[in-house]
Amino acid sequence: MEYRHLLTVIIALWASQESLAGPEVVVNDGVISGTVTVTRRGRSVLAFRGIPYAKAPVGPLRFRNPEPVEPWSGTFYADKDPEPCPQITDDGDAVGDEDCLKLSVYTPKTDPDDLLPVMVYIHGGEFVRGDISFPAVGPGFLLDHDVLLVAMQYRLGVLGFISTGDKIAPGNFGLKDQVLALRWVQDNIKNFGGDPGRVTLFGQSAGGVSVNLHVLSNSSKGLFHQFITQSGSALCPWAFEDSTTYKGYSFALGEGFGCPTSPTEELIDCLRNVEAGVLVNNYDAFVDFRRESTVTWMPTREPDIEGAFLTDLPINLILRSRMQDLPNISGVVKNDGLILTIFLYANATLYDSLLGDLDSLFTHISSSYFSDSRAATLAAAVKDFYFRGIDVKNKTQVLGTITDIISDSSFLFPQILQLQLVTKKMKSPHYHYSFEYRGTFSETSTILKNNENVGVQHGDDLIYIFPSDFSSFGVAESSFSEEDERMIDIVTELWTSFAINGVPTTSYARKSDLWETYNDRTNTQLLIGSGSEATVGTVHHYLERRMHFWAMEILKIVFFSG
Repeated sequence: MEYRHLLTVIIALWASQESLAGPEVVVNDGVISGTVTVTRRGRSVLAFRGIPYAKAPVGPLRFRNPEPVEPWSGTFYADKDPEPCPQITDDGDAVGDEDCLKLSVYTPKTDPDDLLPVMVYIHGGEFVRGDISFPAVGPGFLLDHDVLLVAMQYRLGVLGFISTGDKIAPGNFGLKDQVLALRWVQDNIKNFGGDPGRVTLFGQSAGGVSVNLHVLSNSSKGLFHQFITQSGSALCPWAFEDSTTYKGYSFALGEGFGCPTSPTEELIDCLRNVEAGVLVNNYDAFVDFRRESTVTWMPTREPDIEGAFLTDLPINLILRSRMQDLPNISGVVKNDGLILTIFLYANATLYDSLLGDLDSLFTHISSSYFSDSRAATLAAAVKDFYFRGIDVKNKTQVLGTITDIISDSSFLFPQILQLQLVTKKMKSPHYHYSFEYRGTFSETSTILKNNENVGVQHGDDLIYIFPSDFSSFGVAESSFSEEDERMIDIVTELWTSFAINGVPTTSYARKSDLWETYNDRTNTQLLIGSGSEATVGTVHHYLERRMHFWAMEILKIVFFSG
């Protein structure tokens, strides 16, 4: 009697576990079991989190091009976030694991007879931080629409972007990780109900730069069909550095660890034996501005060898019409420069120190365009153009102007320049926007520790694309307002309609064709939001005077200086 009762309990438990089993998908490498989540509007979505697409880049595979993952036996349970790639948190802690080359797939259905468009996201983080943790990079908003979402992780910092300028460590390993992830999508996304022939690649900040570089790389041809870049262009001064100077940082790093620097093979072999957390946290080798900057390791030009991602400078590739002719959306956040100046708002001592030496700031910004004496020429022109008539005793004026300078030089002008160079050469439509909505929440709150409205910061657009952890803003509010909800609708409609039909539209626009394609005659931009109002409208010749300043000054300096 007791035996039969125990057997009944065991069978019941087994049956209950079977009923709780997650959705399964078979891919080329094996069986994957996922989970189910729910979107903002209550739609059930299948979630497969942390799927490996490459071998762990450890030991001899560190500082090498990625290799596809080996097939597995049994079932892979894709039910939790992958460990982030090694990086340093804002608190200065080393986190992450090198076995991080994973991606997540979110799909409303796995119907092979009705394949949906796919949106593949590349996260930002200055090439040194970021991950694809749920729900912050999840389907909660986007998958109320008929698309699939794929989010990938890639190697960061020195592990992803070291370069010796030769075949030993040519660089761009993080970008090559992204290529392998895109190939995985082509090979497997049908099994999740996604159409490999309708892939829209999108990314923000360093992710936006990455997207642009894929558009320039032969390695990525045919792996996606449209793209969206948010606050990131291949021409941003922080996006790319020539290996002729960049490789010196690898040697400086090696010296800091007591590694031989010649031949380069011995340098890289030595660095392979340094613990990852120590390696990504070491800035002591640098004596210039990189010691104070997180943007130390970035994409670079590689030697022309097998497996190279980019072998020329982005500007040269654009001028030579090497950019893939694909429909695209690009844009900025109104006050992208707040990513730096917010620290001046928060720290009066830091602000006073800067105010006493503004010329150093102008020189620092200008040196991102010119590394020689020409930087001083541009610095003087920047000061005269932006600060003419500014009351230096008015902190609001000063900080607003510095924010404009950083926004223009580091984000908007590079994007406009790229648009101006490519629109005459390409047939595909280009759509440009400026995100100008300041809702209940802003990234500024994470530094200010209050909700004072000082502008629309770099990254604020993501609040309306992916669900946020409200506690991260450090403010009392804990829910979206009606206007915020409206902005979620606007942005997700624009992005997903573009992924679905190739034309960005929203039901909140006064006419369906409100967003005109960009050309050098009208320079049409879509304004997404206006202050605290969730609206859409258009403007022509956006900030033309400021953009004209940068174009003319750089041209004058390049062709007529010294």
